[in-house]
Amino acid sequence: IPAGRLLGVPLRIGSSWLVVVPLVGWALFLGTPTDSGALLMRLLVAGGGTVLLFVSVIVHELGHVVMARRRRVAVDGISVFLLGGYSEIELDDVPPSVEIAVAVAGSLASVFLALVLGGVAVALPDVGGLARVASVLMLVNAAVAVFNLLPGLPLDGGHVVRGMLRSIGWSGQRAERTAAFLGIGVGASLTALGLVASWAGRPVSLVIAPAGMLLLFLCVTLRPAPESRVRDVMRPVGEPVSELVLVSALVSDGVPAPVVSGTRVVGLVWPGGSGLASEAMRPVGPADIVSADTRVSEVRKRLVQGRVLLVVDKGRLVGVIRPVDVDPDAG
Repeated sequence: IPAGRLLGVPLRIGSSWLVVVPLVGWALFLGTPTDSGALLMRLLVAGGGTVLLFVSVIVHELGHVVMARRRRVAVDGISVFLLGGYSEIELDDVPPSVEIAVAVAGSLASVFLALVLGGVAVALPDVGGLARVASVLMLVNAAVAVFNLLPGLPLDGGHVVRGMLRSIGWSGQRAERTAAFLGIGVGASLTALGLVASWAGRPVSLVIAPAGMLLLFLCVTLRPAPESRVRDVMRPVGEPVSELVLVSALVSDGVPAPVVSGTRVVGLVWPGGSGLASEAMRPVGPADIVSADTRVSEVRKRLVQGRVLLVVDKGRLVGVIRPVDVDPDAG
């Protein structure tokens, strides 16, 4: 549900918050002792606590957004849903240090808010349970900061891990896959630890087990799918031809032929035209060459309308890729 803009970024609130709001409000209302004030005060505490919980989620996401803006990273929006929030930030192609800074900024914002709420809890008289609510929200924000830094995508800690692995030379895909599977392991470990603690009668299981299950759910369901590679969408090319060959002599199979000058590919020519290949070809240069193992998402940014890229594999020309190959609407 669109809910306006924050710092110029679109804010969307999931319908699941229609479930969260009454549950949180009701829990806070029941948690406020009846001798702490009149019914109106208890309602105010419950309502204020619910609003502050929503603000806590927003503050965490704004931490990401502010840092992303400072590092000139594109931000597409903020979404708030049943399990918390999510900032749509383009982190795939940024330097590792930037990815880590943006990821950590959310938890730093939550820690700052936890410190503020802790100060309020100490300084504020517990009228109607206000100090009690501030203390609870302080713990919630501290827990949010710690939980989000657990090492598993799509949590912030997963982006920290991915950024660190990329900084030591790992490819983006390998680092992303490792961070995702690491998160699954951490989630499964927390779940198992929580179940054991529950069996042993430890109250901490009420926190550890649900947190582990939540992390496991996020890492499994939101685990990044393997990205398509150029080799998966490229089109074959014909046999190389000389610049001096007649285009009318080419086999009309709809496949472009690379035009070579010596040992260098200088262009592409399609059958069905006339004149020499050097006159009818579409020139290509070093910037028009891409590896067959390149991610399609990276190629899409280079494929402006009408551009064709040559695909090479182990130094051998194996195909071409056009805008229509990655985006059918482009044709």
